[in-house]
Amino acid sequence: MAFSSRTDDETREYFDSPEELDSKVTKLAEAIKNSKHFIAFTGAGGIQCMWHWFVCVDWLNIGKDTVLETGAGVWTRQAADGKGETYKKGKSTSMFKAMPSKTHMALVALFEAGYLKHLTSQNVDGLHRISGFNIDGLDELHGNCKLEVCSECRRQYLRDFEVYGSIHSHETGRLCSVQSCKGALKDTIIHFGETLPEKDINSAFANANTADVCLAIGSSLTVTPAADVPKRVGKKTSNTLCIVNLQKTPLDQYAKIRIYAKCDSVMELLMQKLEVPIPVWYLERCVQIEVASDAKINKKTISVTALDRDDITPASIFDIITIHYGTKKETKSFALRKLCSHFDKTKIKIKNWKLLCLDNVTIELSFMKHYNEPNLVLRLTDLVPKNENSTNDKSKENTTNTNTNTDNTKENVNDKSKEIPKENAEEKKEEKKEEKTDQAEKVKIEGSWEVLLGLKYNPLKGEWEPPLTKKFTLHKTEKVVDSKATKKSFESLFSFLGKKQKE
Repeated sequence: MAFSSRTDDETREYFDSPEELDSKVTKLAEAIKNSKHFIAFTGAGGIQCMWHWFVCVDWLNIGKDTVLETGAGVWTRQAADGKGETYKKGKSTSMFKAMPSKTHMALVALFEAGYLKHLTSQNVDGLHRISGFNIDGLDELHGNCKLEVCSECRRQYLRDFEVYGSIHSHETGRLCSVQSCKGALKDTIIHFGETLPEKDINSAFANANTADVCLAIGSSLTVTPAADVPKRVGKKTSNTLCIVNLQKTPLDQYAKIRIYAKCDSVMELLMQKLEVPIPVWYLERCVQIEVASDAKINKKTISVTALDRDDITPASIFDIITIHYGTKKETKSFALRKLCSHFDKTKIKIKNWKLLCLDNVTIELSFMKHYNEPNLVLRLTDLVPKNENSTNDKSKENTTNTNTNTDNTKENVNDKSKEIPKENAEEKKEEKKEEKTDQAEKVKIEGSWEVLLGLKYNPLKGEWEPPLTKKFTLHKTEKVVDSKATKKSFESLFSFLGKKQKE
């Protein structure tokens, strides 16, 4: 791959004094408070993280003597190697193990607080999306290395692995899971010289046209047309363009506020002045579990589907899915390991369902473990809300109470001396409770339902939080045909037809 390094003067890093930094961030905070449409722009090296691409200056052209832990940039190292020069070697980690930084989370908080209206990014690592930033307010101009899109229906698929396809066709070799489509899936990475996605670039410029404040953070601002987004804001004298970068940029002349400091340092100070706390990052997953009943063949199908935080985009996040099931005396395990790159929904069929001990049925989810996530075990009975039948039961109970009151009134009219003993009333209440419990268990065992679960993982503690039920849907219960009742109904029908013929 051809590369183009910059001179030592172009890659030189500058630093504001603490007093200068405080003064500049104060001006930025005031501009944001008074803004009507504040947008942010993050570069290909936009925010300081521990994987090599994601630092606080252009990751390709970080200088030989940088203060950053990531070390010199790719093109800088290549140029230095060609000249026999030395450079700083830094630390880096896998892109999939990288966690969103304080700057990522600060942008999430600013958007949720209503200050930030839109975020345009040149980053391809997908960390903005995994940080929890609302995707409706995000444009990824150069793509997302974890995202692929159907070339026909445009359905998106999020993966926990790299989805780079052919450089020219971008096809990954996978197909759309929509039965009526089956279009070829393509990666979303934009290579040098390729056209930016129309939807994203139009959205970015539309927001730039409306913006009165723009924060360009960590970008060299040399790659166009992406760099034209903050430039468009800065060219209007009534607007405020703030550039945060350790190196000088071609757009410095348009910046009313020019900050030389690390991104996290700037954002921490900014959030203090805006009095908006920076949230702690959690890895959030969404899992849909569907239990489909087929009473005719006494079989159920358990389907497990992973989704992105938007509850819509299919996500490939599992390594192994294991179903543990069996009778009270024996438990069996069925481990299904399919390449997540080819299967978005995992289906497991279990026969002789009614012979199972439902408490023994569990679903064990094993993840890709990029953040050392432990396996998560979900017991099937715990997925059905305890009060699922509360509405129906209450209406039945009200009907029963009404009938009971009517009967009591009639009894009182005929014989006022009759009274129901308190002990019998308490016994009836207990019987009703037992009936409700039986009905709930019947729904769990015989019904068809699906549940959408929100999962939260704390990477610092290495623990999953208790699953959150986001949505529960109870489908119509399959009815088992009573053969005796059917036989009687046919006999009565034939008898009726016979009488009609005689008449």
